[in-house]
Amino acid sequence: MSRFDRISTLVMGVLAPALWIAGILVGDRADDLPNKATDAQVLAWLGANKNLTIVAGWLFMTGCLAFIWFAGLLRSRLAEAEGGTHTLSTIGFAGAVAAAVFVRQDGDATHFCGDTPTCTC
Repeated sequence: MSRFDRISTLVMGVLAPALWIAGILVGDRADDLPNKATDAQVLAWLGANKNLTIVAGWLFMTGCLAFIWFAGLLRSRLAEAEGGTHTLSTIGFAGAVAAAVFVRQDGDATHFCGDTPTCTC
């Protein structure tokens, strides 16, 4: 493993959760959306909190990309140690990618739509 790979694994491993936390903290600074909000209230809320919502989303998404980068580097390291067909390291990497994708999708649904099941945000 090269020096760049070792350093970037460390950096991405720390950067991913830091960006996730920053995205959550920035998103929490927005005004609360009332439960069972009407469509007009949701649009008014998005208009009033547009910049914070965009910044929070970008921070969280960048954290997901850093996590995928970290998982890719970790997979190569585990594959070296595992030898053979690299089955376990591949399964672990697939799980990490799925986690990043589903966390991002869940974050979108709950952050923008709250508990409204018919929201089409």
